[in-house]
Amino acid sequence: IHGFSLANRYKYRVNDLKKVIIALNILKTKIEYTYEPLPQIFSDIAAEFKCSVRRNLQSSKHENERTIGSERL
Repeated sequence: IHGFSLANRYKYRVNDLKKVIIALNILKTKIEYTYEPLPQIFSDIAAEFKCSVRRNLQSSKHENERTIGSERL
């Protein structure tokens, strides 16, 4: 039973990594072809995903906003 559980985790991990690749490609394209601020790009991409990719992008957005905010002081 433990083997099946471990195999399922690896299967889901592969799917998550494929979604990360897709998200990074979207990010790259938006950076190259739009004039949107980076936090907005993170929000737009995060809205498209319902997995750990979404949490990571939302975290990146908040970190980017915090960094930009501290640079303006």
